[in-house]
Amino acid sequence: MEKMLKIRENWLTRAPHPSALGGTFLISAAVALLGLWSLDDTSHFAAATRATPAAVFSGGEYWRAFASLFVHGDLGHLGSNLFLFIPLTYLILAFFGPGLLSLGFAAGTAVNLVVLKTLPAHTALIGISGVVYWMGAAWLTLFLLIDRRERLKRRFGSALFLILLLFVPETLRAEVSHLSHLLGFVAGAGLALGYYAVNKSKFSAAEVMEAVVYADEFEWEEKERAPDPEICAACEG
Repeated sequence: MEKMLKIRENWLTRAPHPSALGGTFLISAAVALLGLWSLDDTSHFAAATRATPAAVFSGGEYWRAFASLFVHGDLGHLGSNLFLFIPLTYLILAFFGPGLLSLGFAAGTAVNLVVLKTLPAHTALIGISGVVYWMGAAWLTLFLLIDRRERLKRRFGSALFLILLLFVPETLRAEVSHLSHLLGFVAGAGLALGYYAVNKSKFSAAEVMEAVVYADEFEWEEKERAPDPEICAACEG
């Protein structure tokens, strides 16, 4: 007979925040509408807001590094970003709140400033993909650290599969700023590590343990336990 402790529930198995769906709709609608507006040549919105090294650094218009996040080159560009932006926005709002999401936009702005330093003076840097990569890295890192129901190797394998499937391009294209994608992803993972460290006690307190007794390799008794952060830490595979 062998008795083991297993994690049954954690922060990510809780009910999502009720305002997450509405918040996702409003934010995604704003990104979509601004993106469509930037495609309208008669509006001059894209020309007035897109970021180039000349406009940002020589002209002192640093606000363009943020505004250009909402400018897109065509419907395909906008659609591909919204494909991941919408679900990631929901997941972050549902479990971590608008504060973490706002850090993604701040990081996207900072990434734009770094990447613009590497571009020719009049080359425009547009799109929200840097933020999308930040969001993806932040979510996957927090999933890896928080959802400890499975062993670390299995969680890492799941995260790696999603990274290869969703964030690694099949080919490198000259018109795409792969540097902004890479920097956004690295920034997202790094900030998520810090976010987890600051909130570790809160995440550990949300874990619900259960005692499982095994006999002859078959599970035959289960007993729910209250959360115990110290026991939870010892159960990591």
